[in-house]
Amino acid sequence: MARKITAFFVMCIVLVAATFHVHETAASDAPTPEFVACFKDCKAECLTTQVDQPAACEFKCDNHCSAEELKGKIDSVTGN
Repeated sequence: MARKITAFFVMCIVLVAATFHVHETAASDAPTPEFVACFKDCKAECLTTQVDQPAACEFKCDNHCSAEELKGKIDSVTGN
């Protein structure tokens, strides 16, 4: 009986820890204002040239702006 209670307690701790980790990860994945501005500009420009391919524009702009955002974060950490 004591082993079952201990196992249940350990599983509860693991579940709570996993929930907090997922919550922190989701919060850190929120788009920054710079990303949103970049994405809007990029998508508007892309849609003028590729009118019939909005999904391709969204994918292209998401990759481009994510890379720019990451580059900015790396530059701010390294001081460049």
